[in-house]
Amino acid sequence: MTTPIIQLELPRALLGRAHVQALDEARELIAFLLENYRQELEGAQRRQAYEAYYAARTPEDKSGGIGATG
Repeated sequence: MTTPIIQLELPRALLGRAHVQALDEARELIAFLLENYRQELEGAQRRQAYEAYYAARTPEDKSGGIGATG
């Protein structure tokens, strides 16, 4: 699985203020936000994979297959 790359474009003045005022806090916030985004993205991809798997199952798969009890 490849890691998604996100590119952000911010105004130079905003970058300058973040760098001067709170570089460490900004880094922590950005890392936190990107980690949350990554987790949400992985969850969405996992949900899509499950949906695709269950949508593609045959009637035999849904009933438990050949020789299933129940």
